[in-house]
Amino acid sequence: MTEGGLDSRVRTYGMQEDDKIWLSADFRTMLIGQAIEKAGSVNQLGRILGYRSRVHPGWSVRQLLNGAQPFTMERLRALCEFLGYPISEILKYRVPRRRALNHMHNQFTAHEL
Repeated sequence: MTEGGLDSRVRTYGMQEDDKIWLSADFRTMLIGQAIEKAGSVNQLGRILGYRSRVHPGWSVRQLLNGAQPFTMERLRALCEFLGYPISEILKYRVPRRRALNHMHNQFTAHEL
């Protein structure tokens, strides 16, 4: 899978907004929770989704879980395939970045009080 001569797995910083998939917080945590349970661990899920860190492939999974980074379409498709969900059903829970980040901010603010 190449786009513009670059492997899309490593093309994260130059992503267009359409390539970034933010999911609603409740659905995102449920979805990733199911995937972690099926994979057996956060690190194993990271490997399944194509994260290559030897030390902690689950770091990016934690970032996705917390809403700190978006899914790429490629990784969201991999997650859908792994869980057996149609991508069209998952995309119903897509939200604008602002909404995903506002929820994350509200979570951290609530913990500080």
